[in-house]
Amino acid sequence: MNAVILPLLAALATAPTVAAATCELDHAQRLMEQQPRPTAQIDALLDQCRAAGSNDYRVDLLAGVLARDGGRLSDAVAALTRSHEQAPGELAPTLELAVTYEFQQRPEQARALYLQVLQSDPASRPARLGLARVARQQYRPDEAEAIYRELLSADPDDQEAQTGMAMVALQQRRYDDARGRLQTLQAAHPDDPEVQAGQAALALGWRYRLDLAAGREDLAPGESNRAVAQLEIAANARDSFNVRYEHNDRELASQNPLDPSVLPSNSGRVSWLRRVPGQHFWEIAYEYRQYETAQDAQRIELNLGHRLGGKVQGFAGLRQQFGAASQHDRLWHVGLSVPTSERTYATLIGYYAQPDFGDNSTTYVANLTYERDRLQLTGGVGYGTDPDNFITHVQGVWPLPHRQAITFAIEHRSLGNEIEALLGWRLEWQ
Repeated sequence: MNAVILPLLAALATAPTVAAATCELDHAQRLMEQQPRPTAQIDALLDQCRAAGSNDYRVDLLAGVLARDGGRLSDAVAALTRSHEQAPGELAPTLELAVTYEFQQRPEQARALYLQVLQSDPASRPARLGLARVARQQYRPDEAEAIYRELLSADPDDQEAQTGMAMVALQQRRYDDARGRLQTLQAAHPDDPEVQAGQAALALGWRYRLDLAAGREDLAPGESNRAVAQLEIAANARDSFNVRYEHNDRELASQNPLDPSVLPSNSGRVSWLRRVPGQHFWEIAYEYRQYETAQDAQRIELNLGHRLGGKVQGFAGLRQQFGAASQHDRLWHVGLSVPTSERTYATLIGYYAQPDFGDNSTTYVANLTYERDRLQLTGGVGYGTDPDNFITHVQGVWPLPHRQAITFAIEHRSLGNEIEALLGWRLEWQ
């Protein structure tokens, strides 16, 4: 996302003047236009204005833009909020504060400010572009596309609107459309960072993902070999469908309290997931489990999650088994996902199992995940009560060229000394 930094000299031409001998704010304003920007010199001039007791809203405005460009988003919001409060009728502080909210992944606040600007100036191009970016951030690409089309109808050469249309096509997984638009933009603007980011996203984008894996379960009663095939179809920016088939060559009972039922000879699972990354998701799934030595069983699942604040996300779910006369196991879970660094996040999950036979049990699991581009590595530990059960597991996706990857997962449970392991291959295409 490109920041919409207004041409401050033009936008603030009507700003109040201050005594040059005590506060060279106009000079600081001009220095903001230089590249590279002399940040230290501008900071010194702004300190001079504060010392002189200036109440010009531009002091906090310039300080807020500097803080945002330096990655200090909380400081930027504080300064730009003060500037906006000092001059509520000025559009520049409102727009810069809205852009900063975008950087903070707070689209609701940014949207409110852009709408405020449009009440004063219905034709404001920065506000309309901001609304379109917010719509993309909230995964409402149709709304963004309508705004870009209006801007292009007024000016077919509007580069930001052209780039926005390409990014909407990319978000909607219309890859041929996105590719054509990005190639045209790259030829005309090879150094545009948003076009370059779009090309990078296009190279990694996929609509179909196929996972094939084979593995083995060493359970208390014996060993069973397993084969798994899974196809995920990303229908659009929000919705994806998942179909999974699993085969086990032996129907063995596990002592795992989270899933104590017998391994099925064959099982099929279908699910529909609606997800707005960083905001919320919900998923509904159905599974059919076929047995040679017992009555077939069915399962339904409902999973959902929502951002609680900042980048912390809460989630919960229920899995209910039915169909088999003696298998009505139920499993609840609730958890939190918390970022721990730019590329890592921790996940804490509590499970409550209600098996058809045996006592209810509780299990707690803590995971740490590292992600970088297509690489994903997760390690975790868990502890279950009634009976005691210590769990350790590792899983990951190791990327290969041409949208391929190696997948792997291994888990050990102290209860029954059980081990599950899978090794697989992933293929993605558009």
